[in-house]
Amino acid sequence: MSCRSNAAEAIYYSERSAPKCVQPHKDPLLQLVSLQKASGSWMLDEDLAAVLGKTKEEVEKAKPELTFFGGCFNYGYQGTSPYTYKAGGAGKRDSDCGGSVSIGLCYPESSWAQYRNNNTVNNEVWASILALIWLHAFKMDAKEEWELLSMKAASWIKAQNAPCVSECVEAGNKLLGCSVKKEALSL
Repeated sequence: MSCRSNAAEAIYYSERSAPKCVQPHKDPLLQLVSLQKASGSWMLDEDLAAVLGKTKEEVEKAKPELTFFGGCFNYGYQGTSPYTYKAGGAGKRDSDCGGSVSIGLCYPESSWAQYRNNNTVNNEVWASILALIWLHAFKMDAKEEWELLSMKAASWIKAQNAPCVSECVEAGNKLLGCSVKKEALSL
């Protein structure tokens, strides 16, 4: 019997005895591929979370936070180094950066205006990194099928100049129970 019902079937079956329509099992890899945007990124939504085996709330909760201290960003990482790093690579003491950050990045405040009002990582960057981690951790047997879309996603992430890719990879690995290296993702 098909999932479609006609009037005669509706009369014949009561609500209790009517057959339930069961959707065919969808391949998670195909679902993930279909969710990738033309730009190479993924949106953080329920469908992506389902592919990852998580709820949207779990995925959002695991997203790294950014904290802003007068031109410095700290990613919730409390290291032992007294230095932060400037865009040009020159190290500066945290006190020179105007904040009490253990490890962070010093950049001109205007460069980070987009992050000032939102203390979390960009949703599309986070979702895209999670998708890449999932592919590398759980679908290596099908790498030939997804390698090009992975390259496109990695290029998109790099183009965003996100200030926290390493932290996202670390948090993503923790969320998904993996240990994929940032370098393996081509980031």
